[in-house]
Amino acid sequence: MTVVLDYPSLWPFISYNSLINHFIAASSTVVVYDWALTFGQEFELILSQRWSFMTVLYICVRYIGILFSVINILSILPVSITDVVRTMIWYIGIWTPVIVNGLLGVTMIARINAMYHGSKKLLIFLVVTLLACTIASGVMVVIENLDFSARKF
Repeated sequence: MTVVLDYPSLWPFISYNSLINHFIAASSTVVVYDWALTFGQEFELILSQRWSFMTVLYICVRYIGILFSVINILSILPVSITDVVRTMIWYIGIWTPVIVNGLLGVTMIARINAMYHGSKKLLIFLVVTLLACTIASGVMVVIENLDFSARKF
Protein backbone atom coordinates (compact mmCIF):
# COMPACT_ATOMS: atom_id res chain seq x y z
CA MET A 1 0.00 0.00 0.00
CA THR A 2 1.29 3.42 -0.94
CA VAL A 3 1.71 5.96 1.82
CA VAL A 4 1.05 9.55 0.83
CA LEU A 5 2.57 12.24 3.01
CA ASP A 6 1.10 15.68 2.52
CA TYR A 7 2.60 17.51 5.47
CA PRO A 8 3.41 21.08 4.41
CA SER A 9 6.80 20.82 6.12
CA LEU A 10 7.80 18.04 3.70
CA TRP A 11 6.88 19.89 0.49
CA PRO A 12 10.35 21.42 -0.05
CA PHE A 13 11.97 18.00 0.40
CA ILE A 14 9.51 16.37 -2.00
CA SER A 15 10.08 19.13 -4.56
CA TYR A 16 13.86 18.83 -4.24
CA ASN A 17 13.71 15.02 -4.54
CA SER A 18 11.53 15.30 -7.63
CA LEU A 19 13.97 17.77 -9.23
CA ILE A 20 16.95 15.51 -8.51
CA ASN A 21 15.14 12.48 -9.95
CA HIS A 22 14.31 14.39 -13.14
CA PHE A 23 17.93 15.50 -13.44
CA ILE A 24 19.19 11.93 -12.97
CA ALA A 25 16.79 10.62 -15.59
CA ALA A 26 17.70 13.34 -18.10
CA SER A 27 21.47 13.08 -17.66
CA SER A 28 21.42 9.28 -17.77
CA THR A 29 19.32 9.37 -20.91
CA VAL A 30 21.83 11.73 -22.55
CA VAL A 31 24.71 9.37 -21.68
CA VAL A 32 22.95 6.34 -23.19
CA TYR A 33 21.88 8.40 -26.23
CA ASP A 34 25.49 9.54 -26.76
CA TRP A 35 26.66 5.94 -26.57
CA ALA A 36 24.06 4.84 -29.12
CA LEU A 37 25.05 7.63 -31.54
CA THR A 38 28.81 7.10 -31.31
CA PHE A 39 29.01 3.30 -31.06
CA GLY A 40 29.71 2.91 -34.79
CA GLN A 41 32.62 5.33 -34.67
CA GLU A 42 33.85 3.81 -31.41
CA PHE A 43 33.84 0.34 -32.93
CA GLU A 44 35.65 1.54 -36.04
CA LEU A 45 38.28 3.68 -34.30
CA ILE A 46 38.88 1.91 -30.98
CA LEU A 47 37.43 -1.57 -30.72
CA SER A 48 38.65 -2.85 -34.10
CA GLN A 49 42.24 -1.65 -33.59
CA ARG A 50 45.00 -3.46 -31.71
CA TRP A 51 44.26 -3.20 -28.02
CA SER A 52 46.65 -1.53 -25.61
CA PHE A 53 46.53 -0.76 -21.90
CA MET A 54 45.07 2.69 -22.61
CA THR A 55 42.37 1.16 -24.81
CA VAL A 56 41.33 -1.16 -21.99
CA LEU A 57 41.24 1.76 -19.53
CA TYR A 58 39.10 3.80 -21.95
CA ILE A 59 36.65 0.95 -22.47
CA CYS A 60 36.40 0.29 -18.73
CA VAL A 61 35.69 3.92 -17.88
CA ARG A 62 33.23 4.34 -20.74
CA TYR A 63 31.17 1.23 -20.05
CA ILE A 64 31.26 1.57 -16.26
CA GLY A 65 29.83 5.08 -16.79
CA ILE A 66 27.05 3.74 -18.98
CA LEU A 67 26.30 0.99 -16.44
CA PHE A 68 26.22 3.65 -13.71
CA SER A 69 23.73 5.72 -15.73
CA VAL A 70 21.45 2.75 -16.31
CA ILE A 71 21.56 1.85 -12.61
CA ASN A 72 20.73 5.46 -11.71
CA ILE A 73 17.65 5.24 -13.91
CA LEU A 74 16.67 1.92 -12.34
CA SER A 75 17.10 3.28 -8.82
CA ILE A 76 14.57 6.10 -9.29
CA LEU A 77 11.87 4.05 -11.01
CA PRO A 78 8.78 3.66 -8.85
CA VAL A 79 8.76 -0.12 -9.05
CA SER A 80 8.97 -2.69 -6.33
CA ILE A 81 12.33 -4.46 -6.17
CA THR A 82 13.69 -6.94 -3.70
CA ASP A 83 16.06 -6.01 -0.90
CA VAL A 84 18.89 -7.95 -2.57
CA VAL A 85 18.54 -6.01 -5.83
CA ARG A 86 18.25 -2.71 -3.95
CA THR A 87 21.41 -3.55 -2.00
CA MET A 88 23.28 -4.42 -5.22
CA ILE A 89 22.16 -1.15 -6.83
CA TRP A 90 23.33 0.74 -3.74
CA TYR A 91 26.77 -0.86 -3.68
CA ILE A 92 27.30 -0.42 -7.41
CA GLY A 93 26.26 3.20 -7.17
CA ILE A 94 28.47 3.92 -4.18
CA TRP A 95 31.64 2.14 -5.42
CA THR A 96 31.53 3.20 -9.07
CA PRO A 97 32.98 6.71 -8.47
CA VAL A 98 35.88 5.22 -6.48
CA ILE A 99 36.71 2.73 -9.23
CA VAL A 100 36.33 5.24 -12.07
CA ASN A 101 38.45 7.79 -10.19
CA GLY A 102 41.22 5.19 -9.87
CA LEU A 103 41.03 4.28 -13.57
CA LEU A 104 41.09 7.93 -14.62
CA GLY A 105 44.02 8.53 -12.27
CA VAL A 106 45.99 5.72 -13.92
CA THR A 107 45.21 7.22 -17.33
CA MET A 108 46.40 10.65 -16.24
CA ILE A 109 49.56 9.20 -14.67
CA ALA A 110 50.40 7.44 -17.95
CA ARG A 111 49.88 10.66 -19.92
CA ILE A 112 51.84 12.86 -17.52
CA ASN A 113 54.64 10.29 -17.34
CA ALA A 114 54.89 10.25 -21.13
CA MET A 115 54.85 14.05 -21.23
CA TYR A 116 57.79 14.23 -18.81
CA HIS A 117 59.77 11.58 -20.73
CA GLY A 118 59.41 8.80 -18.16
CA SER A 119 60.73 10.63 -15.09
CA LYS A 120 60.90 8.04 -12.32
CA LYS A 121 60.67 10.62 -9.51
CA LEU A 122 57.53 12.12 -10.97
CA LEU A 123 56.04 8.67 -11.58
CA ILE A 124 56.63 7.66 -7.95
CA PHE A 125 55.10 10.93 -6.72
CA LEU A 126 52.01 10.53 -8.93
CA VAL A 127 51.49 6.87 -7.99
CA VAL A 128 51.79 7.61 -4.26
CA THR A 129 49.38 10.54 -4.58
CA LEU A 130 46.86 8.45 -6.54
CA LEU A 131 47.09 5.60 -4.04
CA ALA A 132 46.58 7.97 -1.11
CA CYS A 133 43.52 9.56 -2.73
CA THR A 134 42.01 6.24 -3.82
CA ILE A 135 42.59 4.59 -0.44
CA ALA A 136 41.04 7.60 1.32
CA SER A 137 37.99 7.44 -0.97
CA GLY A 138 37.67 3.70 -0.42
CA VAL A 139 37.91 4.07 3.37
CA MET A 140 35.21 6.75 3.33
CA VAL A 141 32.92 4.51 1.31
CA VAL A 142 33.56 1.58 3.68
CA ILE A 143 32.80 3.76 6.71
CA GLU A 144 29.62 4.97 5.04
CA ASN A 145 28.52 1.39 4.38
CA LEU A 146 29.34 -0.14 7.76
CA ASP A 147 25.74 0.04 8.93
CA PHE A 148 23.99 -0.20 5.59
CA SER A 149 21.04 -2.46 5.02
CA ALA A 150 18.32 -2.46 2.38
CA ARG A 151 15.71 -1.71 5.04
CA LYS A 152 17.02 1.85 5.41
CA PHE A 153 15.23 2.80 2.22
